[in-house]
Amino acid sequence: MKYYKDKDCNVFGFEEDGSQDDYISSGLVFITEKEANKLIEKEQESNRAEKKHFVPDVLSRFEMLSILKILKLNSGESMYKVLDNFIKELTDDSSDNIIIKTAWDTSTEFRRNSLLVAVAQKSLNLSDNETDELFKKGAQLST
Repeated sequence: MKYYKDKDCNVFGFEEDGSQDDYISSGLVFITEKEANKLIEKEQESNRAEKKHFVPDVLSRFEMLSILKILKLNSGESMYKVLDNFIKELTDDSSDNIIIKTAWDTSTEFRRNSLLVAVAQKSLNLSDNETDELFKKGAQLST
C-alpha cells in the first residue's frame, strides 16, 4: 500500500501497483506506513477518549431496565424496585402522572431529557452526574 495524508491528517491508502493513482488528489502528501499507523493510532486514542466522556441521549428499554435492576441504592434495594414502586404508588390522575405511568409501562426507549427520566432521577435522589453515569453504564450493556 501507498499512504497519503491530507491537511487534516486523515490517512488514505492506495494500491501499490498504481491502479488507484487516479484517485490521489494533488492535496495529498505521501507518508510512510509507519507515519500512517501513528496518525491512525492517534485518531483512535482521541475517539476512545471522546467516547469515555460521551453521555448517550437515549437508552433502549432493555438497557434502562437492566441497568436499573443491576444498580443498587445505599439501602441495598435495586434502583428498579424503588422506581417501580414509586411509579405504581402515583395515585392522582394528573396528566403528568398518566404520562409517567404509561411511559414506564410501554416506552421502547428512555430519553435523557424526558419527564420520566427527570422523575426517576428525583425519586432516586440522583444528581445530574449520577444520572449521566447511569446512562453511560446502560449504553455499555449493548455494546
